[in-house]
Amino acid sequence: IVGVDRMTHLVEQLLTLARVDPARQETVPKPLDPAGIIAEVCAELLPQARRQGQTLAVDAIPGCRIAVSAGWLQIALRNLVDNALRYAGDGARIEVRLARTASGCSIRVADNGPGVAPELRSQLSARFVRGEVEGEGCGLGLSIASRIAALSNARLELGDGLPRAHGGHGFAATLHFSEATAPV
Repeated sequence: IVGVDRMTHLVEQLLTLARVDPARQETVPKPLDPAGIIAEVCAELLPQARRQGQTLAVDAIPGCRIAVSAGWLQIALRNLVDNALRYAGDGARIEVRLARTASGCSIRVADNGPGVAPELRSQLSARFVRGEVEGEGCGLGLSIASRIAALSNARLELGDGLPRAHGGHGFAATLHFSEATAPV
């Protein structure tokens, strides 16, 4: 069954990548406040976190406005949170935080899992590349999120996550968006 689940996930990710890969954003999407999408995606993934004894905390206060397709934001965010749930390990804490920045808004998905060595992070956005941790992923989630960010004039940054109890940090993936100027 694990093999079937893994193959199903791989096929779903490849289909998503195929939809996003040739996409060209001809028009700027209508600005949206991502707080609702963040809450929706995290609510969908909460049962998975609970099955693994993980804590999924969300801090998404409305008020940011970004120009991104709602569908693309859902896909990117689902991939980032799913990666954290898969790789942080049983009992981990995952935080999803929406924050205003000097130039716009950021959505950060951080965990206190084993993390990824800084020298490997730049490779993680390539297709079929996974970190040092064993898991059931297929190495496409960050590639898809990175492609969606690029198509949305945003940026995906990979870095240190939450502090671990015995030293070090987990992993974090942050989407940086410029604030949209048109009304929501």
